[in-house]
Amino acid sequence: MNQLQMQKGRPKNGTERTDTELRVYDFLDQLWIEYERIDHEAVETMEDCIEIDQALAPAVVCKNLFLKNSKEDHYYLLMMLGDKKFRSSEVAGQIGSTRLSFASAERMKEYLDIRPGSVSDRARLCCGSYWKSWGFVI
Repeated sequence: MNQLQMQKGRPKNGTERTDTELRVYDFLDQLWIEYERIDHEAVETMEDCIEIDQALAPAVVCKNLFLKNSKEDHYYLLMMLGDKKFRSSEVAGQIGSTRLSFASAERMKEYLDIRPGSVSDRARLCCGSYWKSWGFVI
């Protein structure tokens, strides 16, 4: 990864940004919420996040996992510390769900308007009508 630097507010040039990303900036700006960001490529493993984690210090990177139950009628966005191991049965028991597994890239696009490697808690800002069909677990 290139040198990662904390930036204040929305990027000055939005031409290389996704519509989803721009909607999140719009949402935060409309509420007058100040924010900082680090631009980086999508990452799929916690090992890929080491440099990002160092740039965010003292904050820490969390795992953000988009999950589904076995019937595929409930979806969950799980946030957990990056160094904690994900145990499907443990989380399912805590939330009273059937077996959990990773949701498909297609459902991620449909429900969150993002792609694998870019799941974050801010994805929830863009999910529109799906608020009631899935949960947010920390």
